[in-house]
Amino acid sequence: MYGGCVALAPANPHDPRQHWLLHQAIKLKDRDAQPTFALVNRATKQAMQSPATKGFPIPLVAYDPVSPDKSVLWTLSKDARHGYRRVRWLGDTDLILTTIHDTVCDGTNLLLWPHNNRSSNQYWKIEPYDADILDELKACYPSWIKDDRYGRHVKDQDGYAAFALVNKATGRAIKRGLGTGHIVRQGVFNPYYLDESLLWRESSGSGFREIRVHNDASVLLHAHHADSPYFANWALVGLSKRNNGSGNQRWNLHEIN
Repeated sequence: MYGGCVALAPANPHDPRQHWLLHQAIKLKDRDAQPTFALVNRATKQAMQSPATKGFPIPLVAYDPVSPDKSVLWTLSKDARHGYRRVRWLGDTDLILTTIHDTVCDGTNLLLWPHNNRSSNQYWKIEPYDADILDELKACYPSWIKDDRYGRHVKDQDGYAAFALVNKATGRAIKRGLGTGHIVRQGVFNPYYLDESLLWRESSGSGFREIRVHNDASVLLHAHHADSPYFANWALVGLSKRNNGSGNQRWNLHEIN
C-alpha cells in the first residue's frame, strides 16, 4: 500500500499489510451468478474500492462488514488459467483488477481496466492463509474507544469533559447527523484536529447513563426501536430529545479486554 492505494510489493508472508480477507458480507451475485465479496486488508481493516474511473489507482476505504457499500464489492470470473481468475468490479464486470502496461515491480499501483486476453496481469489466485482473520475483524468492528484527550480543554455548559467514540476497526468516530430524528454518522477522526461534531459527554451517575451532544445536554444518543424484538439486533442509533421514560437513551460504557 502506498499513499492510501493498493500497490505491488516484494512478497513478505509476515507483513499483515499483504494479507487480504475475502469477506462475503451479503448474498449478492453478478450477472454471471458469481457471488460477490470484499477484499479487506488485515493490517488496516480497510477494503479495496473501485476508483472514480478506470485507469486510476485502487483506493482503500473504511469497511463496514455489516452493510458494505457496493463500490467495495468484487466477483471472480468463471474462466480460469491454471487456477488463476479475473477479479472484476461488481458495478461493471468488464473492468478487471490489473496493473498498467503489464508492469510488475515494487510500488506499481493496481487499477481497473477492460479485459485483455493477452495480459496475464489480469489473472489472480486467492489462496487461504489464516482462518483467524475474519474473527479478528468481527471482534474489532463492534468495539469503540472512548477517546477523552480533549476533555481537559473542551467541556460542556455544566463543566463535564467531552470525548469521542472511535471505532476500533475503522478509526472513524460517531458524528452528529442532521439533527434530532436523524441517525448519527461516522466521521474522520483526527486526534490533532478538534472537530466538535464528534464530541459527546455522559450524564452524571453510574451504570447506564445518557450520552449527550457535548454542547446541548437536551439532545441524546437514542437507539431507535431497540425495545422491539423485530429491530433489537440492528437498531439504528440517532439523536432525539430527552424522554425520561425511554431506556433506549441510556448506555453503559465499560472496559473490554
